[in-house]
Amino acid sequence: MSGVSGLSGVGVQPPVIAGYEFRGRIAGGGHSVVLRYHQVREQRDVAVKVLTLRGAERGASARVVAEANKMAKLSNHGNIVSVFFSAEDGDRPYIVMAYCPGEDLWTLLKRGPFTVRRVLRIGVQIADALQAAHALGIIHRDIKPANILTDEYRNPRLTDFGISVLNEDPGDEDGGIAVSVPWAPPEVLRGEPADTTADIYSLGATLWNLLTGRMPFAVSPARPGDNSPEAMEARILAGRAPRTGRADVPPELEQFLARMLAPAPGSRPAAALDVVRELQRIEAACGGPVRADDPWHQQPTTPAAMPATAPANASVTDNDEALLTRTRIRRPKPAEPGVETRTQRRTAAPPATPVAATEPEEPPRNRRWMLAAAALVLVAGAVVYAAIGGDDPPAERTGQAGQETAPAQDAGAGGDLVPPGIPTVVAERTDPAHLRFTWTYSAPYDSDTFAWQTKDGAKTGVVDSPTVDVEAPAGTEVCVQVRVVRADGGNGTVDWSPAGCGR
Repeated sequence: MSGVSGLSGVGVQPPVIAGYEFRGRIAGGGHSVVLRYHQVREQRDVAVKVLTLRGAERGASARVVAEANKMAKLSNHGNIVSVFFSAEDGDRPYIVMAYCPGEDLWTLLKRGPFTVRRVLRIGVQIADALQAAHALGIIHRDIKPANILTDEYRNPRLTDFGISVLNEDPGDEDGGIAVSVPWAPPEVLRGEPADTTADIYSLGATLWNLLTGRMPFAVSPARPGDNSPEAMEARILAGRAPRTGRADVPPELEQFLARMLAPAPGSRPAAALDVVRELQRIEAACGGPVRADDPWHQQPTTPAAMPATAPANASVTDNDEALLTRTRIRRPKPAEPGVETRTQRRTAAPPATPVAATEPEEPPRNRRWMLAAAALVLVAGAVVYAAIGGDDPPAERTGQAGQETAPAQDAGAGGDLVPPGIPTVVAERTDPAHLRFTWTYSAPYDSDTFAWQTKDGAKTGVVDSPTVDVEAPAGTEVCVQVRVVRADGGNGTVDWSPAGCGR
């Protein structure tokens, strides 16, 4: 919000505000135009967000003003853009906020990825801002680098809380919402309501973005690929975000980002305060908080250390700018029996053009293999049965009233078709300083990953195999709990397992 261009937004007449002088335009978006004013008595510049509502959206004016007034309670938080007051000019609501003269993080990211310690500090500060907002019942719904501004002291400040209610489409009976796809969690892309864990996912995607210069599910410009919102949405719904691949990113941070970006909301940190505490712990191990005047950007890294989705020296490109435009997701209406529902999308920026409905997800590879194998068994059985000339099913397979009965199926079998069983965790000492925890459960699936935590919550992580080594001096009891996370985000274990303990 540092540049001023033109005298007003396109078609927007600056409102007359007593005691304030209009100075120019700062920025414009699909729902609003941000103007710069000078507050005469206090001799300071402010930003005025004028909402450009159309049609049915105008009914949201009262909600916008109410939400902005609620955010005014957080004006003293150092990492939230202060809201001074809100009002209406005719049928146009506007919000008077602090003016942040620094560049937003999206603009800064164009010069390259950030240092690890800078990203940790930003993560702590923005998670603390979210904790304060969530305590008031406010969910941001659109966290991304472009919505984190910097003030004159280079402090990051989260903005766009005041119009988060406009992410819900008042013209849609099915409750459509507008999202920025690259940073949106899978449940929101499926049209489900956002909660606090959706903000935690989006913050995790933002931190990943700052570390690599690329969005978590973006395809590298060095390799062919489709980075359209539709293609990226399909990748978010189908899998997990990769590791950042940076050699200087601590394993603990990689694991925690994987937990923040877990497809299943229940596998993410339960509250923003948990994010603050874990990032602070990692930050302390990395040397503590950076100073505000320390460098933002990371020196070039070795290309071999970076995955295809996050190339070395990656930075925001002109093609990425299109991804900042929010995409409209229509929440599906309750399905009638036997009727399949699909998610429909349309671009949020006017005029909106509908996009073809998404196709159902392809079953995971192992599930396809299992279904194919089952089909082969059935065909083989039919051939043998025909060869022996049988016309009726064997007596031992016939139940009462001539109904066939199948053998009892293990409730824990079937891969992603049924939930995994509750893990049983055991521990063994591998050396005087470490305990190794392993676990077993029914219905294992080779794409499963696992969230783990010590029973006291002091240590957490995400691993790809059912084992983890935890630092534990001899004689000290440590207990670990585990949750199974399915690759598609569904049918994972919801609750933590009973703890397995060792000394």
